[in-house]
Amino acid sequence: METKEFYSQSKEVESGVFDFGQYRVGHYIRKNVEKSAENEDSIYFYGVDDNWVCGVSDGVGGHPRGKDASEIASLGVLNYFKKNGFSHQIFLRNLESVNEKIRDLKVGAKTTHSAALLKKHDLRIYSIGDSEVLLSNTKGQLIYSNIPQSPVGYGVEAGYLDQSEALDDPQRHLVNHLLGDEVLRFEASSSISFKKGYSLLIGSDGIFDNHDHEKLLDIIGGGAFDESFENLCKLCDEKLTEQRKDDDVSFFFVRRVRSE
Repeated sequence: METKEFYSQSKEVESGVFDFGQYRVGHYIRKNVEKSAENEDSIYFYGVDDNWVCGVSDGVGGHPRGKDASEIASLGVLNYFKKNGFSHQIFLRNLESVNEKIRDLKVGAKTTHSAALLKKHDLRIYSIGDSEVLLSNTKGQLIYSNIPQSPVGYGVEAGYLDQSEALDDPQRHLVNHLLGDEVLRFEASSSISFKKGYSLLIGSDGIFDNHDHEKLLDIIGGGAFDESFENLCKLCDEKLTEQRKDDDVSFFFVRRVRSE
């Protein structure tokens, strides 16, 4: 039986690539350059045979204990699948339980969370907040993206803003729904077949606030996996003066590289 478990909330730049079944997985995480002493992002991967889940949590810096909220979310989801197996049907109930643990901190802690759950090559995507997910085909064309739960995210979806304009919108920092809220609003996709050559990018706003979808799709949808992953890492390693926003940044980049 093939298994893999990975979690990080590292303050240092941490990146790597591993193979799991028919998938190649790259991960990256680093703390912001100047804004705070802690990394409020966390990432996790857990897989058994033909099933895996990966995700990103981004603790909200404008609220206390964002780092703790992020950790509770990521480890809560990881440990849920370790205990209960890979069930789409009751995943949202688990997120409700995670939300109660964050609220039990009683300090107003908040975090985003986006997760990709694969069960025998059928993918579902779950999100709350403004961490984002892109799924592309072999030509780099968009198959699915979640809607960031924010005024800017809804504006882009409605066609009032394009992706490039949205990066510099003064309301970019506002988020409507977060883990830690009393009432939650989740987004969940239908089942999506994860075909050979398809690529998945799931990351915190540290990457999506600095680079638009077109640029990211160009990178993840073309070329060899290792080259694409290296180019994503280079984007995140750019000097602060070349970034729109200094923030913690984390992502998973996954491609199905083999078929049955």
